Amino acid sequence: MAAQSKERAARRGAGWLGWIATLGGGALLVVVAFATGVVLGVASEEPTLVTGHLGGRSDVVPWTVAQADATQEDAAGAAAPPPGAA
Repeated sequence: MAAQSKERAARRGAGWLGWIATLGGGALLVVVAFATGVVLGVASEEPTLVTGHLGGRSDVVPWTVAQADATQEDAAGAAAPPPGAA
């Protein structure tokens, strides 16, 4: 009788672990599918953007006005000849 109750208790515990494993596997599948869909969607909509990025031809986009001003000043400084160069 005691062996039957231990077996029944073991089956009940395995049931919860099974549900947790199922939910974890489902969540992992959703995350992988979403990431794959994003990558393939961007690649199919903007192939030149993706190939340019992979080829190292990416542009840095400033997030704030201060960063945009600093980028413009850097570009203006790079275009001007150094002082004393004639």
